[in-house]
Amino acid sequence: EARAMAGGDLSFPVGEVPASTMGRFLVRDALGGGENAAVIFPPGYPAVLALGFLVGAPMIVGPVLAAALTWLVIELARQLAPRVRLAAPERAARVAGVLAVCCAALRYHTADTMSHGLAAVCVVGGLAAACRVRAGDAVHAPLGLGLAWGWLAATRPVSAVAALPLFWLAAGRPSLPALGRAALGAAPGLALLVLHQRAATGAWFASSQSLYYALADGPPGCFRMGFGEGIGCVGEHGDFVAHNLPHGYDAWPALKTTARRLAAHVMDPLGAEPLALIVFAALARAWRHPRTRPLALALPAWVTAYAPFYFDGNYPGGGGRFFADVLPLELVALGLAIEGWAPALAARRSALGAPARVASLVLGLSLVGFAFRGHVEHALLRDREGGRPMWRAEDRGAVTQGLVFVDTDHGFALAFSPRARADRGGLEIAHRRGDAHDRWRWEERGRPPTFLHSFDVGAGTSTFAPFEPPPATHLEGEALWPPAWQQDAWALPAWRYDGCASGRRQLVLFPVESDADRPRSPLVRLALPAAVAGRLLSPVVNAGDAPLTLTARVDGVPGPVWTSQGGMGARPCAVLPAQRLAAGRRVEFEVAFAAPVVSHRGPPPVPPALDAILLLDAP
Repeated sequence: EARAMAGGDLSFPVGEVPASTMGRFLVRDALGGGENAAVIFPPGYPAVLALGFLVGAPMIVGPVLAAALTWLVIELARQLAPRVRLAAPERAARVAGVLAVCCAALRYHTADTMSHGLAAVCVVGGLAAACRVRAGDAVHAPLGLGLAWGWLAATRPVSAVAALPLFWLAAGRPSLPALGRAALGAAPGLALLVLHQRAATGAWFASSQSLYYALADGPPGCFRMGFGEGIGCVGEHGDFVAHNLPHGYDAWPALKTTARRLAAHVMDPLGAEPLALIVFAALARAWRHPRTRPLALALPAWVTAYAPFYFDGNYPGGGGRFFADVLPLELVALGLAIEGWAPALAARRSALGAPARVASLVLGLSLVGFAFRGHVEHALLRDREGGRPMWRAEDRGAVTQGLVFVDTDHGFALAFSPRARADRGGLEIAHRRGDAHDRWRWEERGRPPTFLHSFDVGAGTSTFAPFEPPPATHLEGEALWPPAWQQDAWALPAWRYDGCASGRRQLVLFPVESDADRPRSPLVRLALPAAVAGRLLSPVVNAGDAPLTLTARVDGVPGPVWTSQGGMGARPCAVLPAQRLAAGRRVEFEVAFAAPVVSHRGPPPVPPALDAILLLDAP
């Protein structure tokens, strides 16, 4: 996404042989022309990362964010310490800065190419600007406050909703001119978000993530904020949904999801779960003073804002990922509390009476906690999926131009550049599909030098081997995911182990059941390469327990129609009669259920699947 934005593109043409480009986390502008694709994630962080691409060093963005975050933590502590009458405000600010430097969770989120490091910068920077607004700066601070909040909205919109009351509380009662300047500062981030969503979806004020899951996952409406039945996408989060949301997302699953996030988050500030008690004590102290109360309210605000979202979002090393944005505020509260606790300890003649001793103890406990507990999570993150990126420029050696087929979504996302073309001397990346898609992309690009990139997950090594795609004989059904459109149904690639599935995978179709109030007409529309136009095709289907109707459309005109009877269960696939398509430039394959699917009792029916499309007259 950042690489595309560095080239001036919020979206890019899907182009011919769409399956060579489309894949996970890419969405067509299906509400518009359907000819372009974009990455589904909000554009705030990719826009910042794009600056790194423009100077030729994208990975420098992480250290720059880390430095900015540390400086802003110190600045926020400097703003707050005099207001709570600490004896040495500068020392409290520096303690908070040291804690931020040594926080392993923050170091991870400013090292990985995810958005939480930038979101944390926006949160702590916006709160520091709000404090300056309250202190009387009605010119520059409101602009900074608006810029921080607007860019947070462009980076993590839900976090921006959570941050808004904190910023308002910290700013006191800003004047109307200050509010106007804040709105002006927020305009760039909000405009970027709106324009990106327009480019990704083809419609104004539509959500790219909601559209992606509507087209690429199911059941319909599975990806949304809120509560009720049908929430939870079975493709992206299938195991999680089956285990945690068997009856939908209501109060009890929401409580458990929030509890799991908090359980992961308590290790993040100081590297081990027991040390979270120190942080909670600091937050309780921050609650007692109106000026530091936003620090205490930050975590509850984030907990509340993300509670309506069903998925945990946790993983090793990333900790309570959705709450990472407020880590700097917790460390500011801890830095202020350490300076405030010292006089009380001195009055009791404690050996920890000096602030420096309290700070050293907390920092030492944090480092020891990470050594004995936190590092385990980071080691798990390091070692999973090969322990290194699935595409690294230094691994490709002399491969500097041509066409490279990649067989992992991670490798494709790391390497793909929308403007690179193998037929123009560039290094072009394409998904390897193992069927006619590979051959046709190679031929469409003029048969350039071609390589197959393979990643060994066990060893964490990449190899590049010369590769010539085999002749075009068929299209794999699962290679046609994600669909161009789906209605009252959803399609997912799935492993099947009967004697029918070529490559042991098929594109399985799941209908939404009809009821008395609303009859449904489930269908899935797939985008095919233009090279199939004019050819003799024979679909291979497993109709399961539902009859299917398959219709080929060429340039929007319905063409051949195939029908497949249901009642096959899990028996081998049926090869449907061969029919020839008309000539044209845009080909779609519409798979519809020939009869309404109604609710039933007993064992669940076997869902139908498209296994392949045979090309009977391919040269």
